This record gives sequence, C-alpha cells and structure tokens, in this order.
Amino acid sequence: MINWSKSCTLLFILFMAPIFADTPQLESFQTYQGKFIQETLNEKNGHVLFKASGKIWLAPPYLFRWQVGDPIQRIILRTHRNDFWMIEPFLDQATQYETAQHLVTQLPALLLSGQIKSLQSYFQFKRLAFSGHVERYQLFPKKSLEILRYAIIYIRDQHLIQLDLHDQFDHLIRIKFLHTIFDHPIDPKVFALNIPTHYDKISIKSRS
Repeated sequence: MINWSKSCTLLFILFMAPIFADTPQLESFQTYQGKFIQETLNEKNGHVLFKASGKIWLAPPYLFRWQVGDPIQRIILRTHRNDFWMIEPFLDQATQYETAQHLVTQLPALLLSGQIKSLQSYFQFKRLAFSGHVERYQLFPKKSLEILRYAIIYIRDQHLIQLDLHDQFDHLIRIKFLHTIFDHPIDPKVFALNIPTHYDKISIKSRS
C-alpha cells in the first residue's frame, strides 16, 4: 500500500531541490566585526594593481560600516534603511545615495548580512563545484549593473570568506574576510554619521 504522505514529501523535495541548489545558505547573526584584504588584479596576467586592507562592522538588517585604509581612504556607511553614505577623507567629500544605487559597493555587506532574498532581484545565482570544504556561487546581474560582469562568492560553514568581483575592464577585485567576530557588542558610535563641517556634501538620488 502506498504511503501517500511520504510520497508527497519525497516529490516536494525532488521538485524543490533545483530551486534551493543555487541559493546560498548563510548563518544569521546579531553583529559582525572583522577585517578584510582587498586586491585589484589584472585578469590577463595576474599582476596586482592595487592592494588595500580595512575593517567592517555589521548590525543586520541594515547597519554597516566599511572602512578602507589606514589612514582612512574611504568609508561606506549605512545608518538608515533607505540610504547610505560614501565618505572620502582625501577629497573632503561625503556623498549620499539611495540603497538601490551602487549595489556593487554594498554587495559585501549585503552578502555578509545574509540578504540573499533582496539580492535575487538583481542577480541570478549559480552554484559552482566545491573547492575543498568551500561552496562557490556565481552571481550574474539580471540587467546591466555598473561595471560588474559577474561575481563569485566563497562560503565556508555558512559564512562568506571571499568575494571576487569581475569588471568590464578585465580587472578582478578580490576581497578576503579575516578575523571575524560574531555577536559581540558594537559601540553605536561606529555607525554614527559624523561628517566634518568643511566637507562637501552631495546627495545623489537618481544616478545608479
């Protein structure tokens, strides 16, 4: 006699498996702190064109601070659900964008925060072959997205450990995440928007 309950469950798993296969699973957390190393390479010869390091802080669902360089060269700061700031001390400039703009700039933080559902509106995810114990996924923009051709993410134990951005100029921007700390209190001042009074403030609400 056929067990219809078990049969239906099995059919559900079989039909749904292809959908989930190309969707990364990332562990949730209350806060995230860590460091990163960022390299820009020439894809044709592998030469390193630029190298930088920095720090990152996250408090999902939307707070993040991405800080490049020491002394600081650039800060990407999101203090509100609807917009974020790019602060450039060397230019004495701070630019405000809507969250739907410059997604490539926000991509590391959005991935680390596990905001896969929102990213599926902009990217098609494709699962690649395992590399050791590391899962890999390729992200293709569903429509033209700045200068990005595609991205590859590397996940170990449900945490993002590396992000490769391939642009239209044969450059590979490789970001590796290091010394991560989860669920440790973060001083609220980290996410405070403190722009020196002499900086030029620009608001861009339509350019992507």
